[in-house]
Amino acid sequence: MKIELKIVTKIRILFAILAILVGLNIIIVNYYKQKEKADTVIVDIAGRNRMLSQKIALLSEIFIKDKTVQKELGSVIKMHHLSFIALRDGGKAPSMNSETSMPAAHNDAMPIIKKVEVQWTEYKKNAENIIRFNNDPDKQLLALKYLETHRNKMLSINNELVKVFVEINAKKQSKLKTILIITFLIDVISLLFGLMLINKELIVPVKKIANQALVISKGNLINNLKIERKDEIGELSNSINSITENFKELIGNIAKTAETVLDASKGLSTVSQGISQSAFEQSSTTEEISSSTEQMIVTINTNAENAKYSGKTSIDSANEMKQSNEIFVKTIIEISEKITIISEIAKKTNILSINAAIEAARAGDQGKGFAVVAQEIKNLADKSRMASDEINELSKNGQDISKSTSEKLAKTIPEIIKSAKLVNSILSASSEQQNAIGEINDSIQQLSKITMKNSTSAEEMSASADQLSAQAEQLKQMISVFKI
Repeated sequence: MKIELKIVTKIRILFAILAILVGLNIIIVNYYKQKEKADTVIVDIAGRNRMLSQKIALLSEIFIKDKTVQKELGSVIKMHHLSFIALRDGGKAPSMNSETSMPAAHNDAMPIIKKVEVQWTEYKKNAENIIRFNNDPDKQLLALKYLETHRNKMLSINNELVKVFVEINAKKQSKLKTILIITFLIDVISLLFGLMLINKELIVPVKKIANQALVISKGNLINNLKIERKDEIGELSNSINSITENFKELIGNIAKTAETVLDASKGLSTVSQGISQSAFEQSSTTEEISSSTEQMIVTINTNAENAKYSGKTSIDSANEMKQSNEIFVKTIIEISEKITIISEIAKKTNILSINAAIEAARAGDQGKGFAVVAQEIKNLADKSRMASDEINELSKNGQDISKSTSEKLAKTIPEIIKSAKLVNSILSASSEQQNAIGEINDSIQQLSKITMKNSTSAEEMSASADQLSAQAEQLKQMISVFKI
């Protein structure tokens, strides 16, 4: 299983490596600086010993004449000797303004060191003899002669020693420069590698993510990021892709919803317009029915008056029939004509009740009460028709009887009285019919108001549907900028 490091871990490792390299550079530079400082001290001490060797010869010559320089001479001999030991074996040299400890002599310097040691041993011995044989002038002169003779040789060999140390230092400096160049190149390579790593692992994918975010901000949701990694960049890429997919799904759902709302609003607008038109037509029909019922009320009132008058005439005729058969016949004819009118009114009432029942059925639940009243009107109309038919039949019989002889008049009078009673019944039925039609008229007026209210609501619903359709269209235009 391949394990991928987190980007933060990679950066931390990179900086840790760079820090280690910088630390190593510092350590190496400080180490070689210390060695360079020590090498400088070595050259200084070698140069000083060269001078001290000449000073020993000079002080030895003075000592023979002036014993006061004995202490100085001994001190110079000791300093030269200790400095030489420090040059050969390492350590700190005396009377140097430095706490630097010198290393042992380099292998390249050992041959000349041995030569200097041979020369210095005899040179030191003769310098010390000058002090030791203070009371023996011959030995002092012999020692001084040695010093004078080997003075230049000591100077020359010390010069060679200084030269060797300088050459050794030059080699070390060259080596230091090489090491510094190598470390510098390593640092540069490490830095370039780090920059390449940062560019590959961080900058390039971040630019891709930024470009993808810019594309998404412009509404393009077609393509997804293709960064297959398991670090923070991969997690960020997956998050961007998830957001894109969710956003794409959301936009698609909004588009479908907007299309559905648009279709529904168009259908609702069509239905509401149809309802408004039907309500308008229904309102016109109810106005016509209302006008007809008002006309019917007038007709019924007239019928009632005529029926009342007919009843009175029938009674008067019954009382006067004995006196005038002609008046009776005329009265029977008038009654027959009135009964015909009543029959026609009953037929019209029956037709109006049927129309009212049809309108009540159209009104639905709101017309149930109206349907009951219409049925009652129909029943009353049927009764009126039956009564008028019966009266008409009686009237025909009365006409036949009136043609008979006056002998049958006694038999006809009860029938006339009966007809008068039937007329009173018609009058009572007409009154009930008038009340029922009044109720129907009130119901029709109420139905007309409801119809007008429904028409207004349908128009408002149509306007709302148009507004909803416009908003759905606007929503479609708003989301049309997204490409999914």
